[in-house]
Amino acid sequence: MTAAPLLKIIGLRVEFERWGQTVTAVNGLDLVVPQGQWIMLIGHNGSGKSSLLSAIAGRVRIAAGSIESTLNASRHKGFASECFFVTQDPLAATADALSLTENLKVADPAPTHRGTLYDSLMKSVGLWPRRDQLLRYFSGGERQQIALLVAEIRRPALLLLDEPFSALDPSRAARCMELLQSIHRQGTTILQVTHDEAMAHSFGDRAISLEKGVLRSDNLRIVQ
Repeated sequence: MTAAPLLKIIGLRVEFERWGQTVTAVNGLDLVVPQGQWIMLIGHNGSGKSSLLSAIAGRVRIAAGSIESTLNASRHKGFASECFFVTQDPLAATADALSLTENLKVADPAPTHRGTLYDSLMKSVGLWPRRDQLLRYFSGGERQQIALLVAEIRRPALLLLDEPFSALDPSRAARCMELLQSIHRQGTTILQVTHDEAMAHSFGDRAISLEKGVLRSDNLRIVQ
């Protein structure tokens, strides 16, 4: 039985002004995202992957088309209340002046008596010994890991990931993939941008390839 759609993207076009010219990043894209599906987005640089995620998150203006969603339309800290976006900039999802543990507490909608959970998550990515250290002392790759811990705590209905492992070594990336699998098992719908085609065809339910802002291929590996 097919899951109900979480997103319906119809004729989506996203444009940018660059050096006095209009650049079309996404061009008439149609896409249905069922609830609970994990979609890998692949394609060359400039294929429209990041622009698609930004449009879904409401961070860029849509030139044409529409994005229909069953998510709560209210806003909280710049995001739809049921959506969490991990961008290529790990600073965007973490607070520089807070410790690692404090970042997790701030992200937690129910922070009372959750110390055991925080410890477990920090240990899962090898960062527990630095739990009291301020985020300003963590590397970009470590901040990417922490952003995923924040996503695990928030348990959003929709998780958007734009190259979340770009600054990680293979062993840390493997740990984070295990964390993503845990998040997905809890029912979160995931759209993940990656340049790693082996990863795209090994994880998730569906691999979608974009080229010049249009859908080139759509491979559903597991029927929902």
